[in-house]
Amino acid sequence: MTKGNQEALELDPETGPGSQTGSAVSAPSGVQQTGMRELARAWLSLQCSMLSGVHRAVVLLGTAGSENSQPVALWPEDSEIYPALLDAARQAVHARRPQLYTGAAASASEPAYDVVACPLPAGSMAGAVAVEMSPRPEKNRQASLRVLQWGAAWFEMLLTQEANPFEHRLLTVVDVIAKGLEQEEFGGAAMAVATELTNRLGCDRVSLGFIDGRGIRIEAISQIVQIDDKTNLVRALDSAMHEALEQDGSIVFPESIDDRSGPNAAHTELARGFGANAICTVPMSHDGRAVGVMVLERMRKQPFDSELRSLCEYLASLMGPILDFKRRAQRPLTAKIAAALRERWSRSRANGQLAWKPVVLLLCVLAIGIVAYGETVYRVDAEAQLQGTVQRVVIAPFDGFLAEAPLRAGDLVEEGQIMCRLEDRELRLEHTSLSGDKAKLTKEYREALATHDRSQISVLKAKLDQADAKLALVEEKLRRTRVRSPLHGVVVSGDHTQALGAPVQRGQVLFEVAPLDEYRIVLNVDEREIAAVRTGQTGKLILAGLPNEVHNFTVERVTPISFAHEGQNLFRVEARLMEQGEQLRPGMRGVGKIETETRRRGWIWSHSIVDWLRMRWWSWWG
Repeated sequence: MTKGNQEALELDPETGPGSQTGSAVSAPSGVQQTGMRELARAWLSLQCSMLSGVHRAVVLLGTAGSENSQPVALWPEDSEIYPALLDAARQAVHARRPQLYTGAAASASEPAYDVVACPLPAGSMAGAVAVEMSPRPEKNRQASLRVLQWGAAWFEMLLTQEANPFEHRLLTVVDVIAKGLEQEEFGGAAMAVATELTNRLGCDRVSLGFIDGRGIRIEAISQIVQIDDKTNLVRALDSAMHEALEQDGSIVFPESIDDRSGPNAAHTELARGFGANAICTVPMSHDGRAVGVMVLERMRKQPFDSELRSLCEYLASLMGPILDFKRRAQRPLTAKIAAALRERWSRSRANGQLAWKPVVLLLCVLAIGIVAYGETVYRVDAEAQLQGTVQRVVIAPFDGFLAEAPLRAGDLVEEGQIMCRLEDRELRLEHTSLSGDKAKLTKEYREALATHDRSQISVLKAKLDQADAKLALVEEKLRRTRVRSPLHGVVVSGDHTQALGAPVQRGQVLFEVAPLDEYRIVLNVDEREIAAVRTGQTGKLILAGLPNEVHNFTVERVTPISFAHEGQNLFRVEARLMEQGEQLRPGMRGVGKIETETRRRGWIWSHSIVDWLRMRWWSWWG
């Protein structure tokens, strides 16, 4: 492997978590000690699990001010020490700031890589961590550096604990942090941390609460899955957490002789109401601001000594940023936007950048006022439907049965075109029978004429007329079995293609036909807007089937009767379409806008709300 081009990475030493130097640490006698190596290995393994795409990593430690930093931990443990990682780590120790290298592949079989190195300040110790990762965008590399800086901060605290004779507490810190990082969701991480603290510190109950707005929301209580904010326990814990925040420090109950904490009435009530003989409450902070509170309780008479209190404060300082980061990442989008605006406002106030903002605000108000007082045409919106000016109904001429019905709604028809045919078999039989009766009567009539039988001639003449009338009626019915279109247009309704042989009754509507060259528009105007609509006003229509075409119309009639539709009272307004289009069809729907009068934009934007408020005022206090 060869080292790629070096990229200088300038970071503010006062903002990164890993930039804290802390107090002087009494280092062990040498970097080869077993405790130091185990600590570095555990810490490095945890850091690599927090980063994605890590190939290998190394930790160097040595005496501050010397060049004798040596590898004390590798990841994976059975990997080799690559010169590129050593060079990056030593460069970070020498420069005392994070370093970023971009390495190109040495051959086609080897992938490209990124190397991130971060110094590990530890008082009298000096060291660095270098991690080789798969290539990633600049934003993701910055995030990886931030994770290593956070890790450097609590690695320094772990070294401080390593110098303490209580070595078992190192494992407590590592395990608690590991439990918090294992869970992706904030709720699971908080519960895992509370449970681990309960087991590691010999507590009977550990509670974690986080600041939410102006209050505290308790997110996790060990051994309790469902948390009810109305229970006495939650209220007592909330009071104890507020008490610690007000005193801006940790509280131990009962107080020791050298304890300088203030009044702790809430802790006394918590101990008295729920049997706790020892309580330790520690605030958690992130970037100098309080984010939550941790409450540890013991039911047995085993108070929290000063060393255990310091350990709890260390744990709170480490877990606060981790849990707060998970909680903030899990917030909804609206909460994230509001928090970003508040942060921007606070930063502007701190930097003295608010002097020009009143001027900008004034200009915005003036611009809005100018726009609001400008005048434009007030248009009334309404749902619209296209209908034919004339709509003819095709009905069944007599009782019968459907024989043919090839047309359906949407088909174009010519005037006189057959739309359907009724069954005519019985009519033809009746016509044949009547024709035979007429022939017989005709023969008898001629015989009466030959014999000059006047009485018989009169009777037969009447019967012949009756037979002719019946034949004419049957012949007319036969002609009307073929139902024809009354005009040239389009079939608006009617579909009997699936009902052949079905009976029909005289006067039953079979089809509706509308012309293609004459249309009207029916608009359903809301009752709150009908007062502005007048006959003769113009407007524009856009149909859903033809959204790219605008059609002009003129209002011809405003009906004075309303009707209810989908919870609204609507008035029917009829308008005449100014131009006819070949693609227009009766029944098409869209939105029409009636141009009423010129109004100020401010009135147009606000009149609906003002009218609603007037109605509410009248209904309540009128």
